Amino acid sequence: MIKILCREFGFYFVSRKGSHIKLKKKVDNREIITIVPLHKKDSA
Repeated sequence: MIKILCREFGFYFVSRKGSHIKLKKKVDNREIITIVPLHKKDSA
């Protein structure tokens, strides 16, 4: 999931808190932030 968001949609890693990853993308004058839960099945 994280690789797809980064490669295909232009998001980049911002931070990690526990088992959640924060990704960000800049579009025009806005920032889109999404939080992705990181579980064993997602890290492969």
